[in-house]
Amino acid sequence: MSAASGKAVRAIATLTCALGLVGPILVAAHVSRANEPANPGRNVILIVVDTLRADRLGCYGNDLGMTPQIDSFARGAVRFENAFSHAPWTLSSVASLFTSQYPGRHQAGGRIGAFRPLREEAVTIAEIARTAGLATGAVVNVSFLADRFGMTQGFETVDALGMGFDVPSRRAGPTTDAALELIDEMRGRSFFLFVHYFDPHTLYDPPEPFRARFADPIDRDSDHPLFSNPYAVILLRAGKITVSDEQVLRLEKLHNGEVAYVDAEVGRLLAEISKRGLDANTIVIITSDHGEEFLDHGGFEHGHTLYDELLHVPLLIRAPGVGLTQSNRDSVGRSVGTTVRQIDLAPTICEFVGVLSDPAFMGESLFPLLEGRQQKDRPVLSQGNYWGPSGDCWRQDGFKVIRRLRPGRIELFNIAADPKEQNNLAGKDPRRLDAMLKELNSMLDSITTKAAPPEPPTLSPQEIERLRSLGYVK
Repeated sequence: MSAASGKAVRAIATLTCALGLVGPILVAAHVSRANEPANPGRNVILIVVDTLRADRLGCYGNDLGMTPQIDSFARGAVRFENAFSHAPWTLSSVASLFTSQYPGRHQAGGRIGAFRPLREEAVTIAEIARTAGLATGAVVNVSFLADRFGMTQGFETVDALGMGFDVPSRRAGPTTDAALELIDEMRGRSFFLFVHYFDPHTLYDPPEPFRARFADPIDRDSDHPLFSNPYAVILLRAGKITVSDEQVLRLEKLHNGEVAYVDAEVGRLLAEISKRGLDANTIVIITSDHGEEFLDHGGFEHGHTLYDELLHVPLLIRAPGVGLTQSNRDSVGRSVGTTVRQIDLAPTICEFVGVLSDPAFMGESLFPLLEGRQQKDRPVLSQGNYWGPSGDCWRQDGFKVIRRLRPGRIELFNIAADPKEQNNLAGKDPRRLDAMLKELNSMLDSITTKAAPPEPPTLSPQEIERLRSLGYVK
């Protein structure tokens, strides 16, 4: 059964999700195996921590001690120092990860009030895995990754919880529990599991002891006094309220507490994976969909710029037999400085399980880099915001150009010398700017599709309220 023909089985998931998104949704649709992978018995666990910028992790240089568990994992993995997402928000970014296509090609995304789902004909890594005979499961915690937005294509089992307005977002602890339940259900077959942790996303409300460890003293012993009303995010994005620098710094500390909590739960998941004897035949990938801004360019939150505080994401890969030597097994692990993209993950997974990538994939496998071979930096296209000025950015040869569609501003950065993107060279290096814009335009021309954008999904009142509670609907 091809990935395309296998899409029909998702009708069961679609019908189930359509019945309502309040409470847990567990969808199972089993199909016969076909096209067994060349490496039977190999498993894939893809962990995406929402709203986690790379510099929150100790293994990326943070000294606050937030992520001891992920840092420990990094010592036995390959750490990609320069990995970038293709959009500064969840739907568009994860769609690129799943389809190995840039946002301009897969077209999932849009703006507040007019979000577009992933088109039906797109081929996802989950569909390829399922066609190859792997059991496929997903644990997700935001509506953008559920069926209504086309993001469950290829998953036999989808555990989506907390999608209704009156149901709080599922925390990291129950997310780990759900992931372990799915692993136990799928054992006995090769499997592909996608696990999505949501906690670092606004609203920030870390549980104890993480709140006490990281929050500002004024926020430690009280209910969350900042952005405790979910509509505050909508008002912020609409420009109707502002937050002071002091408030943003307090929010950052609460966010750090959420990161620390997720780290503990990712560590528990990894420990249980090891207890189940899966390390020897499982590739584990830890990454994020996007980061979060805390005054880096004078703003707060995400989805509004294309600066690297929103695009530079962690990427750690532990594959059996790859990346470890006796000298680094108990020290710092191996790092790769080559610039890579999230569109490279789907081809990497295909190579690990021994199946061909889809012809529509635009990325390249990371295995040459995992195995220590040297390669040039890979150029990166990132696109779109769901609030604030939209635009495109192009990263190549140590430089990055950002072109905003409104108000028509162009910025050029030497990111090797200016990684925080503070010195705009657009008026100082016209030759480099012209070359970068030509490359950007060429890439945009190459990914342009004649297909009409997919129609926005019809959302239930509960879904609309849920998205409104997260600041995505006015």
